[in-house]
Amino acid sequence: MIQPVFENPVLDAGALPRLSDVAFTAISPRHAAAVRAGQALVSVPLIAVLAVLAWAVPQPFWSLVAGVLAGATALEWAAAGLLAGPASRAKGYAVRAHDLVWRTGLLWRRRVAVPFGRIQHVETQRGPVERWFGLASVRVYTAGAEAADVALVGLDAAIAERLHQLLLAQAGGQPGGLSGELSGEPR
Repeated sequence: MIQPVFENPVLDAGALPRLSDVAFTAISPRHAAAVRAGQALVSVPLIAVLAVLAWAVPQPFWSLVAGVLAGATALEWAAAGLLAGPASRAKGYAVRAHDLVWRTGLLWRRRVAVPFGRIQHVETQRGPVERWFGLASVRVYTAGAEAADVALVGLDAAIAERLHQLLLAQAGGQPGGLSGELSGEPR
């Protein structure tokens, strides 16, 4: 019996494709407003309750604690609102011939490439705030992972549905699906 010859040649690192050359498609500009609205739905009632407690509680210590918590919550809400736009602009995706690439992050930048052959299932989610802004999220799960490996947030609902179908078709090894534009201009 003839043994096959095992070969494992070294690849030229300079000839490898660069992930930084990928033309990413931006998520919806409405995502920043949706983040701000979701944050307001939580923060505004909390700030109001804490402010009322700070005013109404007769003990100075607990009144001070409630006031400090109200102020800290208001500062966090303002900071999150200011960062929502730049954080949304930092997000993007690219569908390539063999994989899906997602980028995110302002300070801690992250790029994840998920080969189509590793995709186990795809999930589309639309919470109340996302529905209000016409957005959706697509979550991609791979073999051996309990949580989503990639969560593409801030997609237009129609694009999210088409991306969901495309990823399912590609994961199943079905050709096609890559025809047609998924969104606007690459960025």
